[in-house]
Amino acid sequence: MEIKGKVTVERPPEELWDLLLDPDVLRECMPGCEHVERETEYTYRVRMRVGVGFFKTRFQGRVQLRDVVREKGYTLELKAQGAAGRVEGRTTISLSRVDGTQTELEYEGRAQVSGALGSLGGQIFRNAAVGFQEEFFNKLAKL
Repeated sequence: MEIKGKVTVERPPEELWDLLLDPDVLRECMPGCEHVERETEYTYRVRMRVGVGFFKTRFQGRVQLRDVVREKGYTLELKAQGAAGRVEGRTTISLSRVDGTQTELEYEGRAQVSGALGSLGGQIFRNAAVGFQEEFFNKLAKL
């Protein structure tokens, strides 16, 4: 499943960059996120409670940032597991200055789900994933 989009944020790239690396901001913006802990400069442990329709479950895992270019972007890799299965995703985030106070944030990602959560069906999971991405970036834009 692939997801992509873009959002304009009322912050310059240097400010937005710092937000995208802050564990407290990540926890606040990620729907269902219960805990984010930085392990290294670009590695985080996460714990989330995810709901898709009537189905709710917890996942624990790791987020690793790769191909990091300060104030320009990175690739985020997520690997998480829970009683309902496994989630693996990869999202590329790119920042570009629109003007002195705005940044366009463009994202493109893929996710794979296995186990009980994956059995819900492609369209149901796709809708949930799109909603998750939109909620994350909308919350980020409002900070």
